[in-house]
Amino acid sequence: MEQTTVVIDQTWSPMTAEQEHLAEALWVEKRWGDKAAEHIATRVTSLAIAGDEAGVERWIAIASRYDQLQMECPGQKH
Repeated sequence: MEQTTVVIDQTWSPMTAEQEHLAEALWVEKRWGDKAAEHIATRVTSLAIAGDEAGVERWIAIASRYDQLQMECPGQKH
């Protein structure tokens, strides 16, 4: 039986919260397209109604990154 050696990359570090929010904003843009802003607003509203303050904060941060993407490259998909 052949043995396999696994090498672990020890230079890896987790993403920062800002990087996570940017990645999430990019995913929302890709998944929802022209309806991305509407989807974000719906998520914030439903989380607020549910009393999920952490969820609201997260989606507001995602909205902020999404808005930045739209201002940097208006009309362009990322």
